[in-house]
Amino acid sequence: MPADIQPEYSTGAEQPIAQWSWRPGIAPRNAIAIGGVLIFLALVFTSSGLFALVEGILDSNAAPSRVPGQVTGYTSNILDNLPHLVIRLHMAGFPAQVTPAISPALRDSLQPGEQVILDFSPRLHTLYALESKGQRYNLPGSSPAGNPLGAIALIVLGLLLLPYPFFLTRWGWRDIREGSQNIDGTIIALNTSAHLRKRTPGLTSRLMRAWYMVDVQPIRGGAEMRFRVNETRYMALFVGEKVRLEYSPHLRYVYSIKQLEEVDEE
Repeated sequence: MPADIQPEYSTGAEQPIAQWSWRPGIAPRNAIAIGGVLIFLALVFTSSGLFALVEGILDSNAAPSRVPGQVTGYTSNILDNLPHLVIRLHMAGFPAQVTPAISPALRDSLQPGEQVILDFSPRLHTLYALESKGQRYNLPGSSPAGNPLGAIALIVLGLLLLPYPFFLTRWGWRDIREGSQNIDGTIIALNTSAHLRKRTPGLTSRLMRAWYMVDVQPIRGGAEMRFRVNETRYMALFVGEKVRLEYSPHLRYVYSIKQLEEVDEE
């Protein structure tokens, strides 16, 4: 190294926070495993939401399943601040006891021991109405369609979760198939978020993993490239150093970093 060049070693304390990268810098096989699990979860959310939405639409246009029951008492729920009936059911295939929310007016008209008829949606088994003494009452917050907003939220969550794991899995597969690449370049920036962990002691600092990022400018020209490395490699690098990186082209997982002087000696 020329004497007039002073290496700028990475200390982590005075460096800015690492910028997030679409290329996560993880091993290809790990990317395939993580991406596969997230794809499965996304498909579960989406299919569950679609199933609940379709079944709710069909239930809203179908006759209810009428189930006899007996009022055994009352309870309360701090979540909705409404009285709840405790009803024992007398039909196989349905829960032995339900506690639907009711209006305060209905609370005064039903007494323990009274016989009631409950209306359930035939597919989702959503309780949405009851009948007592020939009078039918709709239950607050319930409908034969179930919870369409919740079903739509599951669909949206699944669709939002799906794209990045798909690309993650695809990148991992392509990196395994195509193999590694080499780049000779100059380190132009070292970024880390390690200093944020020191400023947030306690549980947060233990849960938040530090990022260590290296920006490299290719010697033969071209746009700069960003790589994620572990702490050990990061602490051995400095700005201005000329290195050769072996990496996976899509995930940008770094297999090795060597000084160009070491490569020339080999």
